[in-house]
Amino acid sequence: MNGSEENELNQNVKLLKYDQELGLLIGTVEGLYATPFLENGFNYEQTSNLIKSLNIWDYESTPAGDYIATEFGLYRFDRETKELTKTLSLDKTKFKLNQPNILALELDANNVLWMATHNGAYYWPLSSLKFKSLVHSGSEFISNNIWSIYQLADGSILYGTDNGVVHIPSLSDTVVPTYYFQSHNKKDVYGANAVYEIFQTDINSKFVYLDTFQGLKLLNLDDKSISLPPVLKSSIENPFEAFNSSAQQINTHQIAFLTESDYFIYDTSNQTISTIEGLAEQLPTALAYRFLPTLPTRPDDILISSIEAYTLIL
Repeated sequence: MNGSEENELNQNVKLLKYDQELGLLIGTVEGLYATPFLENGFNYEQTSNLIKSLNIWDYESTPAGDYIATEFGLYRFDRETKELTKTLSLDKTKFKLNQPNILALELDANNVLWMATHNGAYYWPLSSLKFKSLVHSGSEFISNNIWSIYQLADGSILYGTDNGVVHIPSLSDTVVPTYYFQSHNKKDVYGANAVYEIFQTDINSKFVYLDTFQGLKLLNLDDKSISLPPVLKSSIENPFEAFNSSAQQINTHQIAFLTESDYFIYDTSNQTISTIEGLAEQLPTALAYRFLPTLPTRPDDILISSIEAYTLIL
């Protein structure tokens, strides 16, 4: 990016995604950028602005086209002409949401596009071009915020809310959801059981990792229990028992996370925790936002976003 074009908003990186044709997609508070690939890295000097002004939350390429989640709703992006078309604004539909923000997109194995919003999860079977919403009910939910969506190997869907995880076995209208990590105590602070990320280190495992407001948790799908990830050896006293946040799977068996004072990697294969040496000196944890998924072209690099930009750890 040209130095004269840089500002606080387009340096606030919210999305990094690999695209074989466009290169490294960089979503910011003020637009979407693309950086071409070089043989051993990226050609940052040739970074181009694909979409201006919009706050880019997510980008999903589907058989029906490329879709972008923004603060104004869902847009379709034509990668050939670079034209942008507004597809959906949920505040102007029969659902009458208070705001049109779409926070995350996920295309599942059945070509169903899932959308996470501040007022529930919505899914759109691309074959029918029709939307259907899933909205929480009951006193356990004050809002319909959906922070994360994850599909299990059996095709069922988990999604993270302000109060735990909802498990939907199918898209049938008669399906009864199952709830995990949910508080029923009205005296609890609302949002204390929020789930921001959901992932597995083995898609066929009974264990699912949850990045929550309370830190990293482990969900056992067999007995529905929630526990702290087991630790046999750690560079500091077990950090899962204290404040920790921003957990992100960075390769098959490793999860990066941060605490109030430092950055760590949890190895699930041997249940050990090690410090990312020197990172806290370069980027104080107070400035860090969260770890990001690794890039297919550079799987050994660790990415972390901050309030200033994003950091590449070699």
